[in-house]
Amino acid sequence: MAVADGYLLNEGGGADAPAVHIAPDELKARVAALPASAWKQGRKIGLQEQSIVNAKDLPKIDANFERARTVLAGMGLEVVLFPTA
Repeated sequence: MAVADGYLLNEGGGADAPAVHIAPDELKARVAALPASAWKQGRKIGLQEQSIVNAKDLPKIDANFERARTVLAGMGLEVVLFPTA
C-alpha cells in the first residue's frame, strides 16, 4: 500500500498478516528478497493507495503509488491495482 512516507508491505503471510513499513528506496530490494513461498499466484503483486488520508498528503501518496507501479513493473511483475477502500 502506498502511504505518504513510503509503503506498507505484506511480506507473504496472507491477507491477515501484519504489514511492515518501508521507505521508498527500499521497495525494490525488499520485494526482490521475498521468498518463493510469498508468490502463491506467480509473479503478481497488488498495489493500493492508502484510503484514509489528510488531503495535504495526497501528492506524496500519489507520487509513491506511481513510483511503486514503475519499480514493480520494471522488475517484471504483474501489478494488480486495487481500488482505494
